[in-house]
Amino acid sequence: MDRSGPTFRLARGVRQGDPLSPNIFNAVLEQVFRGLNWEE
Repeated sequence: MDRSGPTFRLARGVRQGDPLSPNIFNAVLEQVFRGLNWEE
């Protein structure tokens, strides 16, 4: 079963070592955890 979604090209991003990188990573990870159904 293929669970991959649509592909898209990334044109911009945060460079490795940028001081903002950890904050963006944490914000995205928090949204992922909030979306998980921990009951199952």
